[in-house]
Amino acid sequence: MVQGERAGLASVLGIELASLTHAVAAALGLSALLLTSALAFSVVKYLGAAYLVYPGVRTLLAREERQQVPVQVPKSFSQVFALGFLVNLLNWPTTRIIGDRVVCVPRFFYQLMLLATAQRAAVPGRRC
Repeated sequence: MVQGERAGLASVLGIELASLTHAVAAALGLSALLLTSALAFSVVKYLGAAYLVYPGVRTLLAREERQQVPVQVPKSFSQVFALGFLVNLLNWPTTRIIGDRVVCVPRFFYQLMLLATAQRAAVPGRRC
């Protein structure tokens, strides 16, 4: 661990806040909109790809001598938090997984309600 426990905690907090953002978006129906809109889905997908490609291209285009060992400059708590948040927010499989789970929860409770109603109706002599 290069930056220690504090940076790890900042990253985890950023990732979890992005997960919460995904869950709220799914509950509001924004994830379903994102998954059904080809344009919105493509924008998020390409932003995520650009986030991954940019550091690689920047490294390839660097004109510094290759024998120097790069010194890693420690990032601040807020920078590590923002990176963790951005990585998880632009992770489109997370949108798909959380969106699918939120959509399934109401169906699950509806099926439980139907099962409970059927069980109550099956008890002889009981009025509901």
